[in-house]
Amino acid sequence: MGVTFAVAFLLRAAWAFGVAEPLQYSHPYQYLAHSLWLAERPDAWSVVVNYDNWRVHYDRWTAAPLYYLFLLGIFRLLGPSVFWVRLIQCALGGMAAVSTARVGARISGSRGRWAGIAFALHLPLIQICATTLTEALYVPLMMLAFDLLLRTPSRANALRAGLTQGLAALTRSVSSAFFAVIAFWLLAKEGVRRGAPRVALLALGGMVTILPWSARNYFVMGEPVLIETFAWENLWYANALVGPGVKEAQRRDIASQKTTAEQRDRAVELTWQNLSRRPDRIPEKIWINIRHLIRPEGLQQWLTVRSDESMGRQALQVLLEDTMYLLAWAGLALFLFKKRWNRASTLTLLWLAYSLLMVVVLFHNEVRYRNQIAPFLFVTAIGGWFGPGGVRGGAGRAFLGRALAALIVFIALAPYPARALAVVRANADARDLAVTEPGPGVDEHTFWTERFQFLADAGHLADAADVFERLGGRAPVPMLVIAPRLLALLGPEHEAAARAAWVRSAAFEWTLDETRLQAIGWRRRPDAIRPDQIQLGSFDLGLISDFGPPLPRDLPESEKGAVLANEPTSRWTRGRSRLRLCAPSSGAATLTLRMAAPPPSPQTPTTAWIRFDGREVGTAAVEREPQDYRFPVVAGACPSVVEIRSAVWSTSDPPAELGVQVFFAGIKVQ
Repeated sequence: MGVTFAVAFLLRAAWAFGVAEPLQYSHPYQYLAHSLWLAERPDAWSVVVNYDNWRVHYDRWTAAPLYYLFLLGIFRLLGPSVFWVRLIQCALGGMAAVSTARVGARISGSRGRWAGIAFALHLPLIQICATTLTEALYVPLMMLAFDLLLRTPSRANALRAGLTQGLAALTRSVSSAFFAVIAFWLLAKEGVRRGAPRVALLALGGMVTILPWSARNYFVMGEPVLIETFAWENLWYANALVGPGVKEAQRRDIASQKTTAEQRDRAVELTWQNLSRRPDRIPEKIWINIRHLIRPEGLQQWLTVRSDESMGRQALQVLLEDTMYLLAWAGLALFLFKKRWNRASTLTLLWLAYSLLMVVVLFHNEVRYRNQIAPFLFVTAIGGWFGPGGVRGGAGRAFLGRALAALIVFIALAPYPARALAVVRANADARDLAVTEPGPGVDEHTFWTERFQFLADAGHLADAADVFERLGGRAPVPMLVIAPRLLALLGPEHEAAARAAWVRSAAFEWTLDETRLQAIGWRRRPDAIRPDQIQLGSFDLGLISDFGPPLPRDLPESEKGAVLANEPTSRWTRGRSRLRLCAPSSGAATLTLRMAAPPPSPQTPTTAWIRFDGREVGTAAVEREPQDYRFPVVAGACPSVVEIRSAVWSTSDPPAELGVQVFFAGIKVQ
């Protein structure tokens, strides 16, 4: 078990601190920002007890509290740094791998311990430890609860399992209903006489952890709810089997109710109304959820979404996400037709049945929900592929298991051969200028992206601009991130298009994910873009990596990223950020960086370490006010890469893990 923990912990730490991706998308920032806001308040615990604004999603729906409190405790004890959150979550991930191995061993003997290694290697379970999402805490708690339940049938373990399962429910409230499933399992396996005391202790443990929060909801907030109200909105959202206009009208109807109790009642009423009016859409919804749940996400991103990830990352996704995930589903199918099931098998299958009921039938599923299902898939898959009972189960049962496994894999992979062929054809046609339009069976997104890239790399900038302006709002994201700077090179006649493209790409950075957009631009920068100076936050995609989104930020959505005449734009570094500059000739040169360290930097001056083409060229004591910091360098091949390193800080308002603010970068040959 020590090896399992070490492998899991080290892989997670390597990803969290080696790859060191900033937080992506809105949900992680929502948890982080609210927890930091609490940590910054002297009356944090009073706010937790007496108010709900610190755990509100979408302006009205409250979420389960424990993950917020988990982050709050870390920030209060160790300071407002995401470093400690990630380190602790990596350790929790290692513990969850050990619990998974133990559960697997109780199902399949010594071979079952390999489920813990599968847990350790699965890429999404590695990545979740580097972000601030509830699954980073929920999955370890859930696996520990299972581990305790399946140990020796002592009453002490039942109490401990109840306490742990209660904490899991306070992290994601959907698991609170699983207490009833566990109670049924105990009574069915042990009988009323032996099982009832353990059920009582299990319930006592759950009540000790959950009921204090329920009492707070009722007596302080006037809310007669066990944990949170958010699930009611999810129930309606997942079953709004109506058109988008009607759905939006229903959302406004729910939100317009005066109290949250009335909102809950209205959400349930509209849910039943939608289901009763369109029962014919229920099977379609279930089928869509099934296909979404088992689809290989790496292939989906690569061949369908065309997210433009690096080849290395795509290979990791296919190997350590898709392959393992599909093998786990196939292993579950084999396991279902094994003759020998023990008590651990039954509980695990009950949990999977409950989870599938939630995310396939009653609600909906997102990719992140797989993290709480995957560990149980792994423990059953090891039993299906390698556990006892296959031959003794009979040829007929074995055939049915293999047939179901093959069907699952076929459904998951069926769309992708044709999509792969469409992408291959698009890449070939994009480089053939005699082909002017994507034909049948050609991926349009790939065709136009690669045509634009091909023209830009070949120096046909005007032709590339014509492609971009022709597509307009249909321009794919990889094209969008490098178009603004390229259009700006073409002179005043393309100025309006360049500015419109920049405003749109900058808005994407704030609402989508600046890290991914910058990475796309960094890989796809055409050689024609050779700047000797950069105004950070303005026409800089393709020239920067690992910076924050463009500032100023307090602009209307349609104007984010626009250059203001009286307020220069800027970006914050993420602790280790890079930018590209091209000197007009080689030789001795001066690198100029205009930087500042205003709040949230808690101290001044802030030290920044500067590297140029891999060599350290000096440090800067960055003050609060913007200043020019100059460093002697030797300019060589174009582009040269400037790296800025500094300590990082997080506060509740700006994005997380900020270092120093950079306004301008330039290089001048002496």
